[in-house]
Amino acid sequence: APLVLGSQLVVAKQNGDVWAIEAQTGTVQNRLALKQALTAAPFVLGSQVLVPGLDGSLHRIESLFAPGP
Repeated sequence: APLVLGSQLVVAKQNGDVWAIEAQTGTVQNRLALKQALTAAPFVLGSQVLVPGLDGSLHRIESLFAPGP
């Protein structure tokens, strides 16, 4: 299931791609390629947004929400 953060949906795909999608329009706002298989949906822990990897690691994905150039 996607994680809802404000007006965005955060979606993690099994292939390692994580997308930030504008909930109202469905427009992909940003993408992050972790280059590792993911096993579950993103979640919030304190001030961090994390997604679990197949090897048991947790990936911080706050850079997905950084303003673009």
